[in-house]
Amino acid sequence: MMKRLIAIVCLATFPGLFSESYAQSISHPSGELEQTTGDDIRPLNQKGSTFNEAWVYHIYLDDGTQLYLSYMLANFGSFMSPVSGGRLSVIDFDGEYYNVAREYPLRELNFDDRKHKLRLHPERDIWFEGKLPESHRLRYKTSKDGVDYDIDLELSDIQPGKRWGDGKFKVDDHTISIQSLIPYAKVSGKVRINDTEKQVSGTVYMDHTYQSTITPRVLNSGYRFVHHNRKDDWQIGYYLIPEDKSETQNIVGYTLGQKDGGEVSLQKPTNLRLGSRVDFKGGRVPGQLNVDHNPDKSSKVTVSEGKERLSFLSELSGIRLRIARSYLRGEVMEYRGTGTLNEDKPVYLNFFRVE
Repeated sequence: MMKRLIAIVCLATFPGLFSESYAQSISHPSGELEQTTGDDIRPLNQKGSTFNEAWVYHIYLDDGTQLYLSYMLANFGSFMSPVSGGRLSVIDFDGEYYNVAREYPLRELNFDDRKHKLRLHPERDIWFEGKLPESHRLRYKTSKDGVDYDIDLELSDIQPGKRWGDGKFKVDDHTISIQSLIPYAKVSGKVRINDTEKQVSGTVYMDHTYQSTITPRVLNSGYRFVHHNRKDDWQIGYYLIPEDKSETQNIVGYTLGQKDGGEVSLQKPTNLRLGSRVDFKGGRVPGQLNVDHNPDKSSKVTVSEGKERLSFLSELSGIRLRIARSYLRGEVMEYRGTGTLNEDKPVYLNFFRVE
């Protein structure tokens, strides 16, 4: 059970997080902006001795609630049997915060090619379905530690997915694939926690990531921001870096955006500068991200408010916690909050760090 939980920690953080030494070289995809297809939501190669894969939905509701829903697959080689996992974080649901994770043997996973439906276990309501960008539905129903969760959401106005070239980055001899399959969509449906049920609406962003190996600390930290104004006016950034340095040119990721119905743009990061640390829900994170791009543009993301600081080892204690920290070579922390992009656009923030 502990090994499975460690697996879910690794997956839910960011694919590509861990190895015995920091990455020495990073190469970017060839080509320019490409549109993804409905088939790109399918699971990738599951035949390797090690891999991990994640579909991560960032859901921003009109009443201020935030949901982070992840579906994940992993093979950790001899360390443990292959697993799948579903993880849900809920921020400010009537002022309350919730986190729940479920994991299952990977052999129970099913993907229905006709429905484009990924289901973690045939007897569990934890799945997504729908061929993008035509339609999509999210389901997460479970009970744990005396709390009942029932999430049922439909997507509409789904904007076509994008990626940089074939989406494949090389970190030393490892492959990391990133595709922004849903840069913007509207979402509506039901969120129920225990006896409180709400009909909700809002927007959602989703990226699909895959890594060909599991190696502690290939990448040390990751930074996402999402600006959603409307379906033809949005911007997202996703950056993974190998070391906790104030400035680096070794960056996995990109910035995508569309303004006032114009063409979607791809901005390739060439340099990332982290500002001075600021307090964030009991932790400390860079107060600013300054990203230089090719072509000659820049993005400045400023932290405004911390909403959640979460350790992925929070369910462990005692000897199990010490073993997990030793394996992960640190405490894996996630920071979620709000900020601004270029001083005037509101953004949602999702940072990951090994501390």
